[in-house]
Amino acid sequence: MAPWIAGPFACYGPRVTDPLHIIDRAWCDLQGVYLEGWVHWWGRPVEAAALVCGEARVPLELLTRPDVEAAFPDVPRGQATGFKAYLACAPLRPVWIELRSGEAVGRVEVVVGPGAGPVPPAGSQRPAPLEAFAAAMKARGGTVIELGARVVGSHSSLNAGLFAPECRFVGVDIHPAPGVDVVADAHALSRAFPSGSVDGVFSLAVMEHIAAPWVVAAEINKVLRVGGETLHLVPHAWPVHEQPNDFWRFSDDGLRLLFGAATGFEVLDCGLAHPVQIVPGPELRHGAYLQLPMVFAYTAAWIYARKVAEVGVVAWPMEAAASEALARAYPAHGAGHAAVG
Repeated sequence: MAPWIAGPFACYGPRVTDPLHIIDRAWCDLQGVYLEGWVHWWGRPVEAAALVCGEARVPLELLTRPDVEAAFPDVPRGQATGFKAYLACAPLRPVWIELRSGEAVGRVEVVVGPGAGPVPPAGSQRPAPLEAFAAAMKARGGTVIELGARVVGSHSSLNAGLFAPECRFVGVDIHPAPGVDVVADAHALSRAFPSGSVDGVFSLAVMEHIAAPWVVAAEINKVLRVGGETLHLVPHAWPVHEQPNDFWRFSDDGLRLLFGAATGFEVLDCGLAHPVQIVPGPELRHGAYLQLPMVFAYTAAWIYARKVAEVGVVAWPMEAAASEALARAYPAHGAGHAAVG
């Protein structure tokens, strides 16, 4: 199809008599397609509209789009041109927009450009700074603990070599295995290591399997020297795994609390990494659920923090005044869900 330009829109259509459309946002999978956009028929008043794919069909409830009216003066005044619709249909087949005006029926094949999907935020592909943590530990030349050090599958590996030869590396796990130097429960790490004896503690996809991660954060604080550092990579949006001990999912905001002032740390770096889209199952393909693929979740969150203070009894999550201030930061009237509402 040849592109036509009209106002701010890049439009597609083989002839000026055919319906014209643009898809602003879209997603699809093996069960169907979701489309948001606009369509008009060069001055014809549209009386009915539908998305069609083979025998599958769903009527379109056309919505007001003042921007389209402004760009195309021939659109009948008051004619709604926008639409949002989900069509359950077979994959890999053309999808058409069908318009009816009196006895006339027009069809145009849907064209979706690469800009119709969500755009990852800048920096969201940045991985957890494991190399920076390893370099800092090698510069110190001290003792480094890895929690969950055993290899549990093809996605994990022995990490002692990252710290050699400058550091004393100690692999800790709840089960004995190659690469495990100390069998211990992370909830009682200070029973296995003297207080203030360690320069670094890290874990990779372990904290979600810890029953009480706030206790482990306090235990890490106990065994670290003041100025010692800790790094943790955890899942943000990830399938259930390693059951029955798959307890938690973390955001970067959650990690900032877990390794924040309440547990004696300052945050050096923190983030979300590797954006993914969540596609609702067929039973949820209605209402706000249809917006889920249009915003990103992330496979991972991570935090890099430094011990700045000793802690006794864990002040978790925080003192009453700070807790109330944080609670009040929650968006009023559900505003925080606007992206999927």
